[in-house]
Amino acid sequence: MEPGFMPFLPMVILSIPYAIFAGALAQRLNGNTVLWVILALIPIVGFFFFWYVLYRIVTGILDRIDAVDSKLAAP
Repeated sequence: MEPGFMPFLPMVILSIPYAIFAGALAQRLNGNTVLWVILALIPIVGFFFFWYVLYRIVTGILDRIDAVDSKLAAP
């Protein structure tokens, strides 16, 4: 292995469970599963991608709440 990669190896190993989680979420949120897993495995990009995933989850929940609210409000 390249000596410059060695400091990032622990971060990549620790991000594997997060990548599995991101892949499962990608399927539920209609995202590209392979892309989400790869982005989650990249050490610095994965941190920002985590916030994007949280944003997608929250907006998905809010969209579902709005859909239920509109069904209940209609006579």
